[in-house]
Amino acid sequence: MQVEISELDHNIYFINVPYYDIGTGIIILDKEEKTMIDAATKESASKFIVPTLNKLGITKIDKLLLTHGDHDHIGGAVTMKKIFGARILASRITEDYTKDPTMAFQKRFGLLTNYLSHEQARELIDSYYNERDEGFTLDEYLYEDAKIKINSHRVIIINMEGHIDGALGFYYEDLKMLVCGDSIQGEGVLSQQFTPFPMYDNVRKYLDTLERVKKLNLDKIVCAHPYLPSYSPIVSGKTMRDLINKSIEYVNIIDKLVLEGINKEKTTLKEITEYVCHEMGISTIPTSAFITIKAHLDDMRDKSIIRWLDESKGKFEIL
Repeated sequence: MQVEISELDHNIYFINVPYYDIGTGIIILDKEEKTMIDAATKESASKFIVPTLNKLGITKIDKLLLTHGDHDHIGGAVTMKKIFGARILASRITEDYTKDPTMAFQKRFGLLTNYLSHEQARELIDSYYNERDEGFTLDEYLYEDAKIKINSHRVIIINMEGHIDGALGFYYEDLKMLVCGDSIQGEGVLSQQFTPFPMYDNVRKYLDTLERVKKLNLDKIVCAHPYLPSYSPIVSGKTMRDLINKSIEYVNIIDKLVLEGINKEKTTLKEITEYVCHEMGISTIPTSAFITIKAHLDDMRDKSIIRWLDESKGKFEIL
């Protein structure tokens, strides 16, 4: 996979850099004030983003906006600050993920390592720490519903939580374009290396985000990766509507299967995840499935359908 540059609009570039076989996209607005959205991984920043920006003649980044705190979005932020002087902006919650890599890993993936095989857990830990730089604090906080100006564009900051707490989207009113990071998951990421499965850690927040997106006047959505049923991270028209609708449909499918598993008296996260994946025709259980199924079980807990007995081991009882 090579670096691919697409012009989304006049002086707005989508730069897709290698990341496994899915790529990860950043946005550069190249005009009076140069603004970047997301920073990919530490390696991607040094090997691909820096040389690409140099080729474009960009020597300074005024602002780096982060959609959320996952390592493949914040990993290159320190590099962007050191080399291009970027001021880093994100939600206050995202700073919980940027400040301390160890604390951030525990917050995002700590419980998950208890459910994975030793090999899966080791691979997750290694990739996480290899793909991000040292901890850093934000230079400024961003708040949902705030309106900011990026060059000549008025941008509304949208709450996009569900995939992860603190996630934000950037809605360009004049362009009818939403930059959403990983917040719209569809059927899961398009990949040969990873088994597609949507990843979100809060069911209600994720559905609320999708409903907010449906209400926006949109011509285009720009994701960080390609999410099925789309084959591109940039979607419009019917493909855009299909992506939103499939995201909602998959939440409902997974929820129904989780409830079926509970009714079959499966009482651990591992058993429920295996059941859901089997019913969906998935033979190799992806890491993302554990996070998503855990979110559905938390939702079932909130509805008094189950009660966690030992959350660290994924054990619960049916009420």
